[in-house]
Amino acid sequence: MSSDAVAVIGFIALFVLMLLRYFFSIDIPDSYNFGQLLLGILIFWGIAATSYRGAHITVDLVWANASPRWQRVIDVFATLVTVPS
Repeated sequence: MSSDAVAVIGFIALFVLMLLRYFFSIDIPDSYNFGQLLLGILIFWGIAATSYRGAHITVDLVWANASPRWQRVIDVFATLVTVPS
């Protein structure tokens, strides 16, 4: 199972719990604890997936939607900003 599938399953489960609680006034017993466990699983699954790939967890919408030329410009700028002095 891919990390994306696990994230989607976790999101759906938490979303259903939220819908039941706030819109239908239905509370599944121990649903708060269930949500905490799902969140813990998602966090550790993400750590394991990034460790396996040797990458970092990043969310960068600008870079992902930029052309390859602008991606390179962003990469060079980020490298220059983070170079130790």
